[in-house]
Order: sequence, then C-alpha cells, then structure tokens
Amino acid sequence: MADEQRPHVRLLTANSWATLIFFALTSTLLAVCLKHIGDEFGIGYGLKGRLAPVRSLALAIAAFGCGYLADRIGKKHLMAVSMFCIAGGVFWVARCSSYAGLMTAMLLMGLGLGGVEGLVSPLVAELHPRSVSTQLNVLHAFYPTGLMLTAAVAGAALKLGATWRSLFNVSVLPIAAIGVVYLLCRFPEETHAERRKPLRVRGILRNPTFWVLALIMMLTAGSEGSLLYWGPNFLAAEYGSSALVGGAGVAVFGGAMAVGRFGMSAALRVCRLERLMLGMAVLGGLGTLGLVLIDHLWTSVVLMAMAGLFCAAFWPNVLSLANEQIAAGSSTLLAMMSVAGIVGFGGGPALVGVVAEGQGADLRAGMALVPMGFALAGLLLIPVLRAATRTPAPER
Repeated sequence: MADEQRPHVRLLTANSWATLIFFALTSTLLAVCLKHIGDEFGIGYGLKGRLAPVRSLALAIAAFGCGYLADRIGKKHLMAVSMFCIAGGVFWVARCSSYAGLMTAMLLMGLGLGGVEGLVSPLVAELHPRSVSTQLNVLHAFYPTGLMLTAAVAGAALKLGATWRSLFNVSVLPIAAIGVVYLLCRFPEETHAERRKPLRVRGILRNPTFWVLALIMMLTAGSEGSLLYWGPNFLAAEYGSSALVGGAGVAVFGGAMAVGRFGMSAALRVCRLERLMLGMAVLGGLGTLGLVLIDHLWTSVVLMAMAGLFCAAFWPNVLSLANEQIAAGSSTLLAMMSVAGIVGFGGGPALVGVVAEGQGADLRAGMALVPMGFALAGLLLIPVLRAATRTPAPER
C-alpha cells in the first residue's frame, strides 16, 4: 500500500526531461524554418520578429497562471493539458494558410509552453528536494540537448527537400504522448495529506532580491532567445549559407549549452554560483560582441557555440538562487521568475528584428543588442555576489 502511494519519481523525472527536449523542438523548428515561412507568407524581419513576442505573451500568461494554480490544485492535470495545447499548436502551424493563422497557432502553442515552463522546474524541485540546483541544471540541460538534436535533423531534412510543414506534422504525436504519461503518473502532491500554504504574489513582489534576479533572468534570456531565434537567419543573411549550415549553428549553440549545464554541478564544487554566473556574463558579452564584429562564417559558428556555453549558467541557476534566497518549494515564485525569462526570451528577438529593420534590413546591427544584454546582467550580478560573500555558501 505504501508503494502504491509513492510518487513516480523516476518516470516523472524522465518525462520532464523529454518535455524539455520537445519544448526545444518547437523553438528549433521555428528558427530553422523561419526563412522558408517568411518566403511562403511574404513577410520581412519585422513581421517574423513579431512571432516571438506573440508566443512569449501567451507563454508568460500561462506560466504565471499555471504556477499560481499549481500551489492550490496540483500540477498533474495542468501539465497534461499544457502538453496537449503544444501538440494542438504544432498541428495548427502545419496547416495554417495565412500569417494571421500562424499567429493564432503561436498563441495556442505559447499557452501550452507557458504551462510547461511554469510547472516543470517546480515539479523536479519537489521530486528532488535535497539536490535542487543539480537537478535543475540536469533538467534544463535537456533543452539545449533538444536544440542540438532537432536543429541538425531539421536542417538536414530541409536540405534534402522536406517541407517545413512536414517537420511540424511529425512532431504532434510524441508531444501528445508526453501529456498522456503525465496523466498516468502519480505526482508528489497526491501523497500529501496537507498542502503547503501558498506564497503570496504581493510578498514576492515586495522582495528586492526578486526584482534583481528577475532582471538578470530577463536580460540573459533575451540574449539566449535572440541567438536561437535569429542565429540561422543571421548566417543565411550575412554569408548566404544554407538551411543545413543554419541548423548546424543552432546545433552547436545547443550542444555547448548542454555541456555547460551538465557540467555546472562539477563547477559548483570549486566556485560559488554567483561568481561563476558573473564570469559567464563577462565572457558571454565578449563572445557575442565578437559575433557582431567579426565577418567570417566559421568564426561566427564557433562564437555561437561559445555563446551557448556562456548562456548555460543562467536560466536554471537563477531559478535555483530564487529557491534558496527567497522561498523554497513555491511554484508561484518559480513561475514568476520564469515569466521574467519568457518576457526576455520573446522581447529580445523582437527588439533585434526592429533594430535590423530600422537599419535597412541589417541583422548584424540588430544582433548588437545581445552583448549589451550580457553586460547589463553582469552589472546586476555584482551586488548579488557582494551579498552572497557575506553569507556561507549553501550546499548544492
């Protein structure tokens, strides 16, 4: 009877990893297929750039709403419905016949992705309360792993003559299957007789640490999102490269990020998290500045890989810092922090598109915003580092 009441820790953890792989797939398909989508619908950088904030707006709303509800009604059905929304959005993208239809599909997909973003990190933190930082880094390493795997496959498929719609079509069933697994699993909250009192949104907003961490999350996610969203288009526009090379650029970016996140647990044994993040912000700023200034295809690909490595330190570890420094085990808090990241992830690419359009369709000028994001995040990390040195480092 006791075994029957235990949560399915291993299955839910593995399903969470698969969730982030397919979360990455939705971003990869859009990035790699963006030129083909733009050509079919006759849209330029400005309209292509607006797809990101539309999806991110839905993401932010759903992430906050699902995080807030999860502290009150549980995560199980919210996570399953979120996966079904993603599957529905992907299905719709494959069949849309107008830019308006594409926008609508992005909204539906964004609602599902937002639910996942608001719930999957708190779920893994709840499944592994004694190793939150390590488990969040491993979890979020599967996002860039998904980028690497799916970008290479999608770029090669387009090169061989597959249509962008067919790539979206074949993704629907596995995404829906992940939702079914969530429905069949037993979640941790089902085993608790009493649910923890939810953290109030007002209390979170009154905490100055929240605002500093939220700004860091927004800036670094904006840089990450811009590199992912515009990377293949940047290589194509500046160097006339093919979809295969564009996919390879995303693949090396994702691969380097995966290496960085899988390696974070080892790095944290010899260096404080805050100090490590500050170093990554400085290196990220320098690397992406090189991407903007150096006019050479394969140097740009190498610099994209370096940028992926430097981006690795931020999303999961800002969540970990919030869990440690503000409140542990709050889905509402982690969802609000994720909302900040979502806003940056969608807003960054949109700003890059606006600047590129304003500079005569010069994408290189728009990408200059990326190193600025790293630089500002580094400045914000300085007071976080100073505050951390006054207290002993927590066990991770």
